[in-house]
Amino acid sequence: MFEILGLIFLIISLYLFVAIINPSVFLKFIKKPFSRSKTALFAVISLVLFIVCIISSVPDDVKKEIKDGTTVAIANEDAKAKKEAEAKAKVATEEKAKAEASAKEEADAKAKEEADAKAKEEAEKKAIADKKKAEEEAIAKQAAEEAAKGKGKIFESAAEFKTAFNRAAVEFQSELKIDDIVVSDGEAQDAFNVMLNDYIALIGSVNKDDKTVRDLTMIGQGDGTTASGADIIFTMGMLMTAADPTITADERGNLLAKLGLMGEDVDLSTLDEEVEFNEIRYSIMYLDTMGMMFSVSDANETE
Repeated sequence: MFEILGLIFLIISLYLFVAIINPSVFLKFIKKPFSRSKTALFAVISLVLFIVCIISSVPDDVKKEIKDGTTVAIANEDAKAKKEAEAKAKVATEEKAKAEASAKEEADAKAKEEADAKAKEEAEKKAIADKKKAEEEAIAKQAAEEAAKGKGKIFESAAEFKTAFNRAAVEFQSELKIDDIVVSDGEAQDAFNVMLNDYIALIGSVNKDDKTVRDLTMIGQGDGTTASGADIIFTMGMLMTAADPTITADERGNLLAKLGLMGEDVDLSTLDEEVEFNEIRYSIMYLDTMGMMFSVSDANETE
């Protein structure tokens, strides 16, 4: 049906086409006169009808194909546009991800750099603090050693001296022993005083801070008898042995000789000697008012 109508419209359109080219051919069948302007108008109308007929004569399947082709083309364009949009979106996403990764990497690097710098700073501070602490401890230790060295020490306590002296008295088979020691408080240092008999006294200096025995002094003034003189010499020997348990009898004799106590013509009034042995200092002096003064002290004492 549409094919027949299409053919009719095609024939009409061809005739109208001829009329447009030569309107007189078409007008002679009408048998009516037309003016030039009317002829031109008829030609235009004929052209429009021709176009309508041409369009109407196109088969439906062709229209469908054209429509489908147009739809496909549009779909292809849409698909292409969509694909391009997706590609652009993918590129944008990748660039964004890359930028974020780069930013994160820079942030991590900066954070690591700051953390390393902080750790280094803390390590340097700790090293400085440790060094300062070590220096302070070394100075304190040195000061303590110097103080200990300076003040001198020959016994850890008065009680230790008592035990050592009484042990030496047993070795010397002497009755001159210490029964008790009472340490008295002093302004600069403490002290104790022990009377061994009526003419021999022992005086000890005690360090106030640690209660160690700093030095010992024997004061002996005999009564003119040989026994009293022997007791003084024995007491000196016992003090040597108490202060240095390793000392031998020969070493004691040599020390007493160096102090000027051995020999035939000993002038007590001129005695004023000092000798050191095994880091212990022994000194002797004679005063008319007090008698023999024999001292035992730390050879390293500087104060």
